[in-house]
Amino acid sequence: MYRFLLSRQWVILTLITLLLIPTMIELGFWQLHRHEHRVAQNDQIGAALAAKPLPAEQLTSPGKPVPRAEIHRRVSAKGTFDTAHEVVVRRRTNTDDEVGFHVLTPFVLDDGKVLLVNRGWIPADGAQTT
Repeated sequence: MYRFLLSRQWVILTLITLLLIPTMIELGFWQLHRHEHRVAQNDQIGAALAAKPLPAEQLTSPGKPVPRAEIHRRVSAKGTFDTAHEVVVRRRTNTDDEVGFHVLTPFVLDDGKVLLVNRGWIPADGAQTT
């Protein structure tokens, strides 16, 4: 009566199913770990954004990387923008895959040091083929 279960098609289907079960379980754990990592990263970003702003000189200096826990920390600085030396970085995409420019402006601090500030993204008004 159940002799058809021993046919080659059913045996192959059973073997494939048995191989896919541990694969799907592993993918489920991978998704869980990915979610936990994302939650921890969002908590770190939220804590950094909620913290009181620090002077920019305290977090940035030549040759010294910003500590990982301070990457999204707000900073304060006193000085003026040097728009005469402003540059654009061409062919950059935003989250919607639109092509545009990042505007980078030097910010001259009161003590003469300079910070490069990304002032934002501007959409391109034409084709970016050159």
